[in-house]
Amino acid sequence: ANGLSRTAAQRHWRGEHARLFSQLPGLLSYVQNHAVLDGNDDPVLDDPGFDIFAEVEFSSARELDAVADSAQYREQILSDEKRLLDASRRTFLMTRRVHLSGTPPPNAFKLALFLSCPRVAVDRREGEGWSNDPRLRDPLAQCSMGYLVDSVGGPVPRAIDLVVQWYYRSLADSLQAYRKAEADWGNATSDGLRLEAATIVSEIEILPRWPSGAPERSLA
Repeated sequence: ANGLSRTAAQRHWRGEHARLFSQLPGLLSYVQNHAVLDGNDDPVLDDPGFDIFAEVEFSSARELDAVADSAQYREQILSDEKRLLDASRRTFLMTRRVHLSGTPPPNAFKLALFLSCPRVAVDRREGEGWSNDPRLRDPLAQCSMGYLVDSVGGPVPRAIDLVVQWYYRSLADSLQAYRKAEADWGNATSDGLRLEAATIVSEIEILPRWPSGAPERSLA
């Protein structure tokens, strides 16, 4: 966050900024992910290099580009983001979401794992096959989601090829899952899979993730 405490940034993000952003035309889904904080206003996991991340969904990349070029976005959203974000550290991921298993429980703790894998990045068919990889599903998670990254942009592009999100009923379960993921993927595996960053978040659906009821959609 840009000069704000994490608690203050989260308050502004889910309030005024959510109100402004949710009014953008063509926005199908808008999900905020707020880092779970400890008593010192720090993430319960080590700082992954970002405080907050959002998931926004449009019907096409063309519609997303049109909104990003609009006067409404430039004059309202970007102006408010200057108060909220350090734009020099932003990363954008264009992804395709795959519902792997389960249903998110209410008030869940969500472990988000950002993974790199050169094979997925180079070969599109190889990437699509990763949705069948059993390592992307934690049997203890109430729900597992996968995101295949098609492109990365922003001032600080990261080596992210896959994002996995696991939902748990308790913070203890999500921390245990993180420790296992760190042990399994902290160093590159034989097939190149590596854990680049992780955070535990609480999820706020400003506009529901699946507005049409379909479990799988394109995500921008």
